[in-house]
Amino acid sequence: MPPNGFLHYSDRIKDLIIASGYNIAPADVESVIRQHPGVQDVTVVGWPSTYRGETVKAFVVSHPAAREALSGGDIIDFCRARIAPFKAPTLVEFLPELPRNVMGKTPRRLLRTRAGQD
Repeated sequence: MPPNGFLHYSDRIKDLIIASGYNIAPADVESVIRQHPGVQDVTVVGWPSTYRGETVKAFVVSHPAAREALSGGDIIDFCRARIAPFKAPTLVEFLPELPRNVMGKTPRRLLRTRAGQD
């Protein structure tokens, strides 16, 4: 913690997920999901929810050996055992690969527009 006692958010504020009044940094959730042995890559976005305002949705690329065995429930249970329940994803979508821009980053906006919400 800095000497002044204030914590500073270091991710893009636009990517912040606000679910039931809780602020959730996508990077926090992604770091936990990446620890799962069946996950090759992941990106987390805020997804519209009638109940929570937004909910956490994970776009996951699984390792080729784990493609058939890995389910969304496995990812959700893995997260709930390691982070606060409100941070755990409620939706998981598996993709063959994540889209990348020229810088090699996954544009979260592109994933959100897949459902026409941005």
